[in-house]
Amino acid sequence: MTRLLVGMVGSVAEMFINTPPPNPQALATEIISFVALTIGSEDRGAATDVRNARYHLRRRIVDFIENHLSDQTLSPKKIAASSRISLSYLYSLFNDNETTVGQFVQVKRLQRAYEILVADPKGHRTVSEVAYEVGFKNVSHFSRSFSRHFKIAPRDIRQANNASCSEANFKPSRLKTARASKAPPPRSSPGSAYWETNKRRPLHETV
Repeated sequence: MTRLLVGMVGSVAEMFINTPPPNPQALATEIISFVALTIGSEDRGAATDVRNARYHLRRRIVDFIENHLSDQTLSPKKIAASSRISLSYLYSLFNDNETTVGQFVQVKRLQRAYEILVADPKGHRTVSEVAYEVGFKNVSHFSRSFSRHFKIAPRDIRQANNASCSEANFKPSRLKTARASKAPPPRSSPGSAYWETNKRRPLHETV
């Protein structure tokens, strides 16, 4: 666009190098409008490039955080250094999503802890071990943060998940038992009143 603008201005200048334009004001207005259009187009393109660059940078930073959650020394300074950016720029990236670096890291750690606890229904790892594994330095702080975020204590999450699974597994068998108990007795003959009544029921009806 810039080259096109330069070429157009040069052509206009050559065209009226010996004689003035018939309407100088109108010509000047058109040139200014074209200049404004060119600058606006380039600004929009630059803004898109900046947004794309920030998105990909945030994605790299998130990947770095998720791969280093167990590092208890993980800090904004270390995260910024991993991407070779300043702390202020790192903070601005997270401000785009209305959060802070510390809040983001803590939520990621809590989510990882939740996944570990639910995947270990028999409790092979203690709550303390899980807390340290996801990068918390203090078990009490971990328990309070977990309870506040998930509305359930970390020591209870396994039991609650097991109960949910058991209930889901129990319902079909209970329904099957109920249906079996209500099954019609064997008919004595093809023409019995009971058979004639029930054979007209829709197949999907619950008995």
